Amino acid sequence: MIAQETEKRLIPRGGMEWDRVVKVTCSNNCSYQAFCLLHAYVKDGVVTRVEQSATHPSQHDPNVPDWNPRGCQKGMVVHNRMYDPARLKYPLKRVGPRGSGQWQWVSWDEALTGIADTMLDVFVTEGPESVMNFGGSSGGPGSHRVAFESLMAYLGVATFDVNSEIGDDHAGTAQVFGQPFLSCSADNWFHAETFFIWGGNPAYTNIPNYHFITEARYNGTKIITISPDYSASAVQADLWVPVKIGSDAALALAMAQVVIQEKLYKAEFLREQT
Repeated sequence: MIAQETEKRLIPRGGMEWDRVVKVTCSNNCSYQAFCLLHAYVKDGVVTRVEQSATHPSQHDPNVPDWNPRGCQKGMVVHNRMYDPARLKYPLKRVGPRGSGQWQWVSWDEALTGIADTMLDVFVTEGPESVMNFGGSSGGPGSHRVAFESLMAYLGVATFDVNSEIGDDHAGTAQVFGQPFLSCSADNWFHAETFFIWGGNPAYTNIPNYHFITEARYNGTKIITISPDYSASAVQADLWVPVKIGSDAALALAMAQVVIQEKLYKAEFLREQT
């Protein structure tokens, strides 16, 4: 959580006490418009409660629903990670065979020096291209990775984008549209004529933004969910397409074929945007 102190007070409330309220952002990686603003109630340096802030300003367009309150059940309990007994708080060095579970505490200096020495040895004997940096899912803002990714690039180490590790979303979008992202602000969903939920369940996984989808139905938007399971998002859709697992690509190609054959596309838009 990224915190900024806002006030100090001590007020009993339902058996709970706190001495200050801190503005924090949720670290759950649930969407591109994530990191909801929350209020953390702190007592003696320990977070005892988290609530939605509901302080987001109104939209420029009064006809579009606002962003409030932001934050979901997952965000209300994410602070428990800080106090989890299994949380890693110091470097551990493996001292037994892989998978043996044998680890030893080491200092930060020893850990960083050991990593640096090993990398330098590999660079000298094998070259930097023999080292690979996997992005992984950090579950937090990417700003804290800038220094590390810059170092890897400076050393000539190949870095894999996390989306390229698990799919071809960003790689394909970059090739077709010249940019790694193909999305818009979630409030823009309200203006859609048809909204596809394909291979996802935002009613569970994108709770802070999902209300824009349900509210869009009052604006005449047709919601279509394509998924093998009758998920919570499928329940609220106008149409559920229960595809067989692994057949999504075939369905997408078939839809593209119909669009091309029947000329359902806007040629001028395609020439401009692709």
